[in-house]
Amino acid sequence: MGRGPGGRPVNTDEEFKNALLPGLGGENTDESPEELAAELMKLYPNDQSVGIPSLETWPHVIQPGDSFAQQLGAQFRRVSSVFGDHFMHYARRRANLVWTDKNLPSYAYRFNVIPNGIPEFLGSLHFQEVAFVFLNLNGDGYAVNPFGQGNETYTTQARELSKAMGSAWVNFITGLDPNGAEGLPNGIIWPAYSASGKIGQDLVWDLGEKSVAESDDWRQEAMAWFIDHALSVFGD
Repeated sequence: MGRGPGGRPVNTDEEFKNALLPGLGGENTDESPEELAAELMKLYPNDQSVGIPSLETWPHVIQPGDSFAQQLGAQFRRVSSVFGDHFMHYARRRANLVWTDKNLPSYAYRFNVIPNGIPEFLGSLHFQEVAFVFLNLNGDGYAVNPFGQGNETYTTQARELSKAMGSAWVNFITGLDPNGAEGLPNGIIWPAYSASGKIGQDLVWDLGEKSVAESDDWRQEAMAWFIDHALSVFGD
């Protein structure tokens, strides 16, 4: 994520548009790829305060010509958010909304931890929560143990989070409720995705006492665009 055609960095609006165009179009839409790209460019502005990774996760603001711009592209956060939503997030949100509409309980989460060994600029990547879910506290199979070495505070909090996440997955598998009969460690409550007003809740898994429920409304308008165009443009 975060790079354009051929893995090249994206530094300009024109390069961003060219990164979008190959995936747009289709026989079931009256809009041209250029028109669709223009809509996405408005929904995903070149504003690092709303891209990913967030400035809270990675405080560095990429400046034209700095080392990160050369390596990743000045519009790295913009590209990461649009392609992350396209390939990962919108389909998950759409599924939760559909299940809610059919009165089927479902649960959503956002993993908000950068494990040991992952650079800050990459944020919390796909698959990073797996070691936590499966209590892989020794980091078996990893070049760098996700639970850390030499940072006692991080390691303690990461291990506690892993135990809570592992419990939630076991509870769901055995009883279809991740909270279980006795509740989760540290008072964590994972709400069912009840989408009143078309906005549900997910659980943010985080270190310390920061695992809390949030409204699943981040990039709401942009992901609604993907949901609305899923069949006509992407055939999904």
